[in-house]
Amino acid sequence: MFGRWREKERDQPVDATGEFPSGEKFAGPAELKKILLKRKDELSRHFTAKMLGYALGRSLEDADACTIETIVKQLEQNGYQSQTLIREIVLSKPFLYRDGTATELKSKSTK
Repeated sequence: MFGRWREKERDQPVDATGEFPSGEKFAGPAELKKILLKRKDELSRHFTAKMLGYALGRSLEDADACTIETIVKQLEQNGYQSQTLIREIVLSKPFLYRDGTATELKSKSTK
């Protein structure tokens, strides 16, 4: 069973507890979800930055902060849908100009 919740792993009980660096503790996915939802803004910024860096194939730079903020605002306005994240990354200037020139996608999206 890969990717499913389980109580045991190889006949040993699964330890589903944890602690954030802030000291917040959780026991199980429901408590983890509560903590993450309280930090939705921080989580969406971090996840957006990781996804943008992955899409660009490089480390992020200070100049990418504006792009991240723009994408996060769009995420908030669209209910944090993953399709919004992907669309906004693909249409972002750093992605479109990652090789120094605008890609074909930009010309198609403006028609």
